[in-house]
Amino acid sequence: MGEKKTIVVADAISSYSRQLCGKYNTSGAEILFYAGEDALEAALPEADVLLTSTRGVSAEMLEKASRCRMIQKLGTGVNNIDAEAAGRRGVYVCNVAGANSVSVAEYAVMLILASCRHVNIAHNRLALEGKWEKSTLRDSCCELSGKTVGIVGFGNIGRTVARLLAGFSCAILYHDVSRADPEHEASCDAVWCDLDDLCRRADVVSLHAPLTPQTRHMIDARRLALMRDDAVLVNTGRGGLIDEAALYETLGQGRLLGVALDVHEQEPMPATNPLKEFERVILSPHTGAGTREAMDRVIGEAFVNVNGLLEDGQIRNWNNVVNRAALGGKRA
Repeated sequence: MGEKKTIVVADAISSYSRQLCGKYNTSGAEILFYAGEDALEAALPEADVLLTSTRGVSAEMLEKASRCRMIQKLGTGVNNIDAEAAGRRGVYVCNVAGANSVSVAEYAVMLILASCRHVNIAHNRLALEGKWEKSTLRDSCCELSGKTVGIVGFGNIGRTVARLLAGFSCAILYHDVSRADPEHEASCDAVWCDLDDLCRRADVVSLHAPLTPQTRHMIDARRLALMRDDAVLVNTGRGGLIDEAALYETLGQGRLLGVALDVHEQEPMPATNPLKEFERVILSPHTGAGTREAMDRVIGEAFVNVNGLLEDGQIRNWNNVVNRAALGGKRA
């Protein structure tokens, strides 16, 4: 019999997600779920595969996980995983792209609607202060129907948002580093434009771009100044896309109708985050992808490559390997 294989889960995941890991693990490998920092440190040298939900994986962490052959992200973003260092060690870094698109897109649309209608303000004033704000909020609430929505990042999630908004008769602008195929534009009735122009024209700006050195703080003080005073800004992409210090200054000037952030520059969000001062800001704990349906798809697809590597040394879905270049052509 071969040597026992071990999958180490590097951060806390829900009980349902644990069940799904057990369901989709066909390799016979032992799964060591996160049980605190000391237990993780002790488990790293035994890890053949590292599974991570939100935790970053540094070069130093990989040094401790000397047996590791794969880092599998339970989601899309790998900006906090040192994929270059992994590639130099021959370690595959895999993600799951697109499996949670519907959940994140639905969440983004919900945040847009909640911001337009001040749902959070109405709830907090009623539940916490006993104020019946039937009339007083009307002056600043607005309909979404017929508005111009600017989508920044036109991948799976951005395009799904555009399609969900079709029923609201919104005009869809989008910006991406590369223009989408004509069929994708046509299917979403979306028009490409420069990011500055999008910020000027949009009633709603919804962020869905990955975090890279080029996109960090893409919504900075200058672009916030371009936005309409009554615009809505929603971020379900990555926290670093927005310069939160500049956003704080913008809100302090009384600008922007509403802001909704599911992602933050520092996660978990510090209790002292000054954006909490503004009642027209909705804050949530990076939960846009958090549905039972999405987790089933994400974990099921993640284990396609995990099982392939552990069962027969094969990468079954090469498209989900994100550090192909760093691996130097190495392919299982």
